[in-house]
Amino acid sequence: QIQPNDGTDIEQGLIAADGLLRPWPFGMQKRIILLTDGHGGTPERTAALIKAKGVIIDVIGIGGTPTAVNEYSLRQVASMIDRVCRYRFIGNRGTLLEHFRRLATDLVNVR
Repeated sequence: QIQPNDGTDIEQGLIAADGLLRPWPFGMQKRIILLTDGHGGTPERTAALIKAKGVIIDVIGIGGTPTAVNEYSLRQVASMIDRVCRYRFIGNRGTLLEHFRRLATDLVNVR
């Protein structure tokens, strides 16, 4: 059970997500979508290990403004695909919903 209290440990969330993906069949694209303000631990090393296994990590930075989000860390956590960083700051509900729709479409098309 997760209790909200400033400073969620992002690394532990990535470890848990990786554990859930582990039993999936070899050859299937594995993906983690992380929604966070980027404050809470040092997830960069764990993210690098997960990405080295071929898992794509999409990161959505969310918080009042881009300056309220730890964008440096989140860009390190996010995957790079075709030299494009899979990090994006989103500041409003409508854009967040549209971004999730786009990610869902990508998931369906990757199979």
